[in-house]
Amino acid sequence: MEDLQPITALILVANALITYQGFKQPALFQRYLFSPEAILAGKDYKRLITSGFLHVDWTHFGFNMVGLYLFGMHLEAFLPPGQYLLIYFGSLLGGSLISLYFHRFKVNYTAVGASGAISGLVFAFIAVDPGARLGMLFLPGLSLPGWLFGALYLAYTFRSIRRQVDNIGHEAHFGGSLIGILLMVAIMPTDMVRENLAVILLLILPSLGFLGVALWRPHWLYMEQPFNPKARASRNLTIEDRDNARKKDHETKMNEVLDKINQHGMESLTQRDKDILSGKLKE
Repeated sequence: MEDLQPITALILVANALITYQGFKQPALFQRYLFSPEAILAGKDYKRLITSGFLHVDWTHFGFNMVGLYLFGMHLEAFLPPGQYLLIYFGSLLGGSLISLYFHRFKVNYTAVGASGAISGLVFAFIAVDPGARLGMLFLPGLSLPGWLFGALYLAYTFRSIRRQVDNIGHEAHFGGSLIGILLMVAIMPTDMVRENLAVILLLILPSLGFLGVALWRPHWLYMEQPFNPKARASRNLTIEDRDNARKKDHETKMNEVLDKINQHGMESLTQRDKDILSGKLKE
């Protein structure tokens, strides 16, 4: 096992302590989680950063901290402290800002987790060493070269943002990944361009294209066939339309859970029921 670098260790400890306090103090958890309404209407901008030190549960915390350990220790050994911290916190902030844009109309949306920052570390590492073999957490024995892992991860993230079918903050992952690789290129432009230009373009150009669509043609993200004129005519839904539909769906599910509590008590709730009731979303 590699030695844990000091800054990575401090970040890990800070995550552990703040996450633990969030578990003990629901009011603290609510005060510092990511909430578009609190950030935009309440101008509580600290949540863009503080939400990255809270987690839904210890499993969520554990997955993020494994990523911090595996990639943080290598990057910290490679970069000066200031540049390493710039990538970590820049990716965390970038992930939060991208998530804020996508969810700006969602009054009830909340999120916590460090994975925007972790995604930034992963993609900064790929920019430095795109040929390094990255193992698959759920498929022991299988590894992929970093550039291929990054390309597949982005493709999965883009698809997940469009489908919106789970409770994972893919938008924060996307934002963190993009900012992480851009900051790495900004820190070492000559080395990155000379040695890894093709890989960097492979990862950056689709990301910038996807971001451009989100900014200027957001309704395209939610069409099954965005370049089919008939599909555009029949499925030209705005983000507000999609958000309103999701809000109604959430209210329906919430009412079902409340009815279940009234009839059978809290003990009857499944983990899915509890997730619906809490409204927590993992990043």
